[in-house]
This record gives sequence, structure tokens and C-alpha cells, in this order.
Amino acid sequence: MSTGTLAVVGGGVIGLAVARRAALDGWSVRVHRGDDPGASWVAGGMLAPHSEGWPREEGLLRLGLASLALWHGEFMVGLPESVITARESLVVAVDRADATDVKTVAEWLAAQGFPVTPTSAAREI
Repeated sequence: MSTGTLAVVGGGVIGLAVARRAALDGWSVRVHRGDDPGASWVAGGMLAPHSEGWPREEGLLRLGLASLALWHGEFMVGLPESVITARESLVVAVDRADATDVKTVAEWLAAQGFPVTPTSAAREI
């Protein structure tokens, strides 16, 4: 029995994920997509509130964390392991300016109870 009908505009990472979840929940789904790659080519499907926040953006951080909790909760259930390429965040600084920004955000996050583990392990890769 169908819950309703849903039209999803966009067949990229997010559009297909939403369509899949809706279909699993009983919706009749139709995906509409064009030739434009859309958000899938610019970090579409990336949910990394710890690395996207900035001091004095606590509201945005809370919203991102709530979204991440939903993603890790029911939304990922049933997805094959090969679909999820990362379950945690890694932020890489490529120069001193990046390193300064990463340090600023790390200190801000730690002050709010989200400790950050600095490492140089990515350099080895």
C-alpha cells in the first residue's frame, strides 16, 4: 500500500538517497534528472558539521549534528557497506592558512565538548 506519491528532482547522491528511503517507507517514487551533475560534483552527500562550522555558528553546528544523527540513525539502515565511503570526518590542511583555520575550529569544537584529534597520519598517505 502506497503512502503517497513523491517526485524527486535530481538523480545524484542526495536525490537517489531520498528516493530510496521514501520507497522503503512505502511511497511511490519517480526520480527526475537532467544532464547537469548538480551537487554530486561539489561534495553532494557530504554531511560533516564538525568541519563546516565556525565560531559563533553554534546554531548551524547543532542543525548539522541533528542531520548527522538522522543520517547515522534510520537513513543509512540497509545501505550496502560499499555505498558508505566514510563514517567519520577527516579534515586536511594543505597550507599554513588551512592549518590555522583547522586549529581555530578544533579549539571551538573542543570548548563545546567535541574533542578533535590532531594527527599528521594523512601526510603519510
